[in-house]
Amino acid sequence: MKQNVEQFFAELSGMLPYVERAQRDIDRATARRLNLFSLYLARNEMALSTILRDLLDPLGPHGQGDLLLRLFIETIGFDTFPVDEKVKVTCEVQANGRQRIDLLLTSRNRFRLAIENKPWALEQTNQLEDYSNHLREQCGATERYKLVFLTGQTLTPTSIDTETWAEIGITLPYHSTEGSPSLKGWLTRCIQETRAEKLRCFLCDFEEYVAQNFPVLQWQLPEEEIE
Repeated sequence: MKQNVEQFFAELSGMLPYVERAQRDIDRATARRLNLFSLYLARNEMALSTILRDLLDPLGPHGQGDLLLRLFIETIGFDTFPVDEKVKVTCEVQANGRQRIDLLLTSRNRFRLAIENKPWALEQTNQLEDYSNHLREQCGATERYKLVFLTGQTLTPTSIDTETWAEIGITLPYHSTEGSPSLKGWLTRCIQETRAEKLRCFLCDFEEYVAQNFPVLQWQLPEEEIE
């Protein structure tokens, strides 16, 4: 028995150079380990917000007009938000003089969509409540604004009361079960519909980064649906 085991490992060791050579050949053909997000961004929340700004901006460097923004609006279900090339997308917008909204989208007729990007960090005290109050002051009617909680760790925000959140809030996980709204799901749709191969490669790297670095957050079905 011992001799058989030793022979097995001896044969396995002899195969390692061939495996390593095969891996080098694959790398040469596919550059499979080269991912901009994994190699250079790591856990950089600000960089992710900046990338999202450029992707959502109809006049951004992606050159796809309002396609990516339209797909995002469809993903979160804010159907009344007007999508066209006049939408302005801004990072780090002051709210009530205390906190900054990570991303703010403003349409030509003053609809607003605020995005709080929380891939890893916890919410600050009353953070989403402050943003909600700021948006209410700016827009008035609640149908003219929404607040997106873009989250990598939890589906339930804690810095706003549940009644207000049910009215104006949208939770969008980075990674969720297939068929549920998620950032990864949006990226998949963008990959499918973009016409630019260079952008498609960028989006594929982004999608892979999300899949590898964020847990799959599972929505809880209402009790009546479980039954």
